[in-house]
Amino acid sequence: MKVLADYHHLSLLRSIYILFGQRLNCELEIPSGWDWYFEGSLYSSYAPEVGCYTIRPEFDNAYFKQYMPKLGGGSFEKFKDNEYDIVVCTLLENYITWQTLIKQYNLKCKLIFQIGNNIPLWCQPTKFDNLLSSSWPCYVNYNCVNKVFYHQEFDTTKFTQKLDCNKKSIANLQHFMQMPELFYGLEKSMPDYTFKAHGAGNRDGYIPNGEDEMSNFVKNLGFLFHCKVVDEGYGHNIHNAFACGKPAIVDSTHMGVDWNGWIGNTASLMFEDGKTVIDVNGKTQKEIELKIREMTENYEEVSNYVMKKFKQVSDFDHEFMMIKSFLANLV
Repeated sequence: MKVLADYHHLSLLRSIYILFGQRLNCELEIPSGWDWYFEGSLYSSYAPEVGCYTIRPEFDNAYFKQYMPKLGGGSFEKFKDNEYDIVVCTLLENYITWQTLIKQYNLKCKLIFQIGNNIPLWCQPTKFDNLLSSSWPCYVNYNCVNKVFYHQEFDTTKFTQKLDCNKKSIANLQHFMQMPELFYGLEKSMPDYTFKAHGAGNRDGYIPNGEDEMSNFVKNLGFLFHCKVVDEGYGHNIHNAFACGKPAIVDSTHMGVDWNGWIGNTASLMFEDGKTVIDVNGKTQKEIELKIREMTENYEEVSNYVMKKFKQVSDFDHEFMMIKSFLANLV
């Protein structure tokens, strides 16, 4: 089976590679070549200087070679020649384009919409027939012919628990850190702890994208600072941290959207205030600091509980069986 998936971001692409390229042993490719942009109108909502990162990725770079060695580039001509069985759309702005292209060239491939962000119902361009959702609210609320909920898989042989870590360390990994006043306030009041602000636009810059570098950093961390003031869908950083048994500092009021009275996102399925996370909502900085110190004192117990929660919520093997059933019923 041959699968073509558009390129959204590396962590998502890596999870698609694990699913289709490794678990299902499919031939997986991503669109490559400017014909997709100028003739096919793929990524047409982006300027060419942005599109070049998705249409012409550097397949010879170290990340692709190490973590996705069998990933290929699919030309527009190959697509028109009906060489693919499945197209996986990972960007809402590409969905109608994919529908149009498949109909225009009378192709037999099935179209899947993979969704990881919490996209409100009114943003739907049309009805999705096949929904592969790692956004819990979207899975619950979208009325689709064929849908399945899953977690974007990553390498849990690398993201593992390490109890002899620097328990007195707190790090932000999200780009352009939100709630910096809390982060730097805690840093000032807790001089015996190490604070790192990583990610684009932050003080301490990038951690290399590779799973080896990221997993080693997370395993040696004490706490993840993940206070997002805008909604997210899946949340790779927080799932990576939970897989390593790392408690997180979060703001629950901004971790989801309110649809039909249901608030939350995929990561929030693992949240238990005071057990797996420290919810800063309604707490003073001093109260947050005291809770961090309390959890540090009982770190092994806390870490074990975080790991247990992650495994309860993220069962990649079970979800793979559900995905196989979903793929067998593609519309």
